[in-house]
Amino acid sequence: MSGARETDQPVQSPVLLLVGIGYVVLLLLVWLDEILDFPHLLLGAPRIPFSWHGALLHSMVITFVAGLIGLAVVGLQSGRRRVTAEKTELAERLRIIAEHTWDWAFWEDPDGKLIYASPSCRRITGYGPEEFSADADLLDRITHEDDLKAYRLHQQTAHKTREQGELRFRIRTRDGEVRWIEQVCQPIFTDSGEYLGKRGSNRDITEQKLAEEALERNEAHLKHAQEVARVGSWELDLTVGKLYWSEQVYRIFGVGGSTPLNYEAFLETVHEEDREFVSSSWRAALAGARYDIEHRIRVGQEIRWVREEAEVEFNEHGRAVRGIGIVQDISARREAEEDAARLESELAHVTRIATLGEFSAALAHELNQPLAAILSNSQAALRFLAAEDPDLTEIRETLEDIVEDDQRARDIILRLRDLTKKPGTRQAHEPLAVPPLIEGVLRIARGNLLIRDVPVERRLPADLPLVLANAVQLQQALLNLILNALEAMGDRPGRRLTIETHCVNGDVEIAVQDTGPGFAHEDVDEVFKPFTTSKEEGMGMGLAISRAIAESHGGRIRAGNLPDGGARVVITLPACSEER
Repeated sequence: MSGARETDQPVQSPVLLLVGIGYVVLLLLVWLDEILDFPHLLLGAPRIPFSWHGALLHSMVITFVAGLIGLAVVGLQSGRRRVTAEKTELAERLRIIAEHTWDWAFWEDPDGKLIYASPSCRRITGYGPEEFSADADLLDRITHEDDLKAYRLHQQTAHKTREQGELRFRIRTRDGEVRWIEQVCQPIFTDSGEYLGKRGSNRDITEQKLAEEALERNEAHLKHAQEVARVGSWELDLTVGKLYWSEQVYRIFGVGGSTPLNYEAFLETVHEEDREFVSSSWRAALAGARYDIEHRIRVGQEIRWVREEAEVEFNEHGRAVRGIGIVQDISARREAEEDAARLESELAHVTRIATLGEFSAALAHELNQPLAAILSNSQAALRFLAAEDPDLTEIRETLEDIVEDDQRARDIILRLRDLTKKPGTRQAHEPLAVPPLIEGVLRIARGNLLIRDVPVERRLPADLPLVLANAVQLQQALLNLILNALEAMGDRPGRRLTIETHCVNGDVEIAVQDTGPGFAHEDVDEVFKPFTTSKEEGMGMGLAISRAIAESHGGRIRAGNLPDGGARVVITLPACSEER
């Protein structure tokens, strides 16, 4: 705008000057009549007599011609001033832009000598424009040694070929910091093709480069993680049907990286028996369902298992436009699962065999007790009959015990048969009074108590609550404890068996206590495991069976040694009301 004001003002002065010149010429024509002879002298024309009208006409013609010449001169001067002002204004704008831009702008002459450097070079390098202008080799010296060869080749190529060039290189700032520079240079020519040098800019891309390096590291880590986990990623553009696979997916499917991909090509790799499942699952995903499936693929002659999970993106109209997902090779996991299934089947077979062994041992152990009682009672009856005066009452009671033992053996067989029933089959439980149950057990064991001459101390309060139990099973558990106690005491002096009951916190406790050596195991709970025994001829099933019976009644069993010697085993059962 300032340039326009300067060029408009001088236009009026030449016009006034020309008008004045026209009047001066008119006066000259009046006073110098000889001038009228000028055409006559030159052309030989007749002399024109002086006339005011002629003089005025001549002066007007001369003034008009002079005005045209003056206007042309003024126009040329105004155009030159306007172009000069525009160039000055443009140069000023370029200077302002260069000095305030974040990039480091520069201009080199055709010989490569620096003509101009913007002030931003100080912010980027720590060196000012004047230092680069005074030292032609400064930029070479601060260029990183690993990038110097590439930078010099870039410079030579740019001046030799006079084409646009780009280069990324590193420099060391005045403070020793390494920074990344992106240089873009453009050759400058006149309209006639004269080479004026090159202009360019150096941009500090250190942060961008660090971000790119971090991204490259993350991509490398992701690639390595995908290789380790055998996981790849994919993307399906549903608008054009184009499928994109990561490098790991190509490896999983055994497909070359140049193979064109689409959904149909992917489906061809799926095992023929799984294609309908995969297709229906994907159709459901396009309708909004979750896509998380496992299926087989064919890789040459090999069959692999893969797991796929994906999310489908929809546009504002509810149309599916893109699918993004992962593929994981789970062949190793599938093989491990199949191996585990085979091992589990084999283990189940071994377990059934072991269970059969335990069942046989339990059967032998359980039947051994009533058979031993029958034998003891039979021996006692024979001893009574051998007396001179047999006690028929005692013999009758002994024979009755033999009948009861025989009935108990039959019940044991029936109970063990019940143990083979399917899980969930409920066995008969009924409210029972504990003291009569214990007395019944002592009658069963009476033959063993008589032969071993072991006194029994009973502590059975009459006001104990009832327990819900199977009578035969609970008697068997108590009988196991009593017989174990008798065998543990052996022939030790002071033998005594104590049976007592208590009501503790709503539970009924039945304790069997002896005066034997106690348990030898440091961990007393070990004695309840099958086949754990300290007796040479024992099978180690008695306490294990007692624990199983207690737990089947909703109770528990514990054992321990007494301070004065002997062992104590306690069965705890939940109490119930008589009405139940």
